[in-house]
Parts: sequence; C-alpha cells; structure tokens
Amino acid sequence: MKRIYLVTLCAAIFALGSCTSYEVKEYGPVSFEVALEGGEEMLFEGPNEAITTIAFNPEEYGFTKESVGGMRLKSITLNTTNEEGFNVFENLKVEVSSENTEMLVIGVMNTSPDGKSVIIEGLEEAKIEKFNEVSEFFLHISGNLTKDLESAFTITGEFTLNVESSEK
Repeated sequence: MKRIYLVTLCAAIFALGSCTSYEVKEYGPVSFEVALEGGEEMLFEGPNEAITTIAFNPEEYGFTKESVGGMRLKSITLNTTNEEGFNVFENLKVEVSSENTEMLVIGVMNTSPDGKSVIIEGLEEAKIEKFNEVSEFFLHISGNLTKDLESAFTITGEFTLNVESSEK
C-alpha cells in the first residue's frame, strides 16, 4: 500500500513539474566580431577556430534571466571581408559554452559555404540550458580550411536565439 502512495506521489510531483508553460521569445539580434585564432599570422590548412565572449542580458529583450528555461539558435549570419570569402572552408560549426555548461553544437554547415556571407540555421535538437545562471557565454566558430591563408580571417555577424521564458 505504501508503494502505491509513493508511486502516486512521485507521478503527481512529476506532472506538476512538467506543467510549467513557456513562451518563446527572441534574444537578439546580437552582433559580434571575431578573428580566427592566429589573428594576423598565417592560418594553416585544416581545423581553425574563433572564440568570442557574449554578454547574456535577457533584460535588454524584455524578460528576466531567471525566467529562461532553455534556448535554441534561430539563425546566425556570418560575414567576412577576406578576399577568399567562406569558399576556403569545407564546413562551418557554431558552438556555445559557459562556465556552467559543456560545449554544445548549435549550428552546422556541412557543405562548402560560398561567398562572403552565410546564414546558418540552428539545430532543432540543440537546446542550450543553464544559461539563466551566467552573465556571459562563449561563441565558438570553427571550420576546416582547404588551404593555407597568409592574411587574417575576421568574421562579423549577428545571431538570434529562441528563448523559452516562463514570463508571459
């Protein structure tokens, strides 16, 4: 009999916890600028990465940090003035991390990007969590160069996140 009560109590607690309803809000657009590591130095064929720190201030977009349940990348636009453009990459990957979270892939372009501007859509299954506990996070952009570059590769752009907020 005690077992039935315990199972019922656990089911009720689980049901109440899963009843929190979230409204999707947009965080962004957030602008950034970053250079592939190596900066002005020569960049070598193969994997290369750029990292920048992004302040996390949902209050600027109309909701509190405490209300954030999770986020997903809506899209990110990457631009470069490098004469080679994004054609020198086999692929591009966008990841985020923070002091409280592991690295998470949130967007991928598996084909050779073309031109000096690309848009990467967020991965639906990549839910960013625990960012309601941080004041900043790290945006990582990486890709495989198909050849050596003798000049810096700077990337500017902006991204928007879809945020689950408990605020209505």
